[in-house]
Amino acid sequence: MKIGDKIKILREVKNISAKEIADELEMTVGGYMKIERNDVDINTEKMEKIANVLGITPADLLNLDERHIFNFSNNEIKNGGYVVVNFPEELKSLYEDKIKLLEDKIAYQQETIDQLKEQIKKLS
Repeated sequence: MKIGDKIKILREVKNISAKEIADELEMTVGGYMKIERNDVDINTEKMEKIANVLGITPADLLNLDERHIFNFSNNEIKNGGYVVVNFPEELKSLYEDKIKLLEDKIAYQQETIDQLKEQIKKLS
């Protein structure tokens, strides 16, 4: 995972706008977006500022990879759960809330499907 991808994921999870980070870096949003798209390399100073806005250390940003975002184990998949690892509690809570909302939506949709199947049976 490239640094721009890591920055984008964390920015979105923390609900920080690209403009906020661009302002902190004293650059345009377009210029900042080049960082997220991995079109340009960033220097240490910019990385430190970005990490600061994201509320993490530059080392945490560099060490972030797919395994740190989601840890899918067979048992967790069977239970429909996803565990966010190596993130501050705030991020873990955001992911858990989003997952709960999606699980509720799936349950509602399944109920609707079941009701429609029952109606079809009655019409047959």
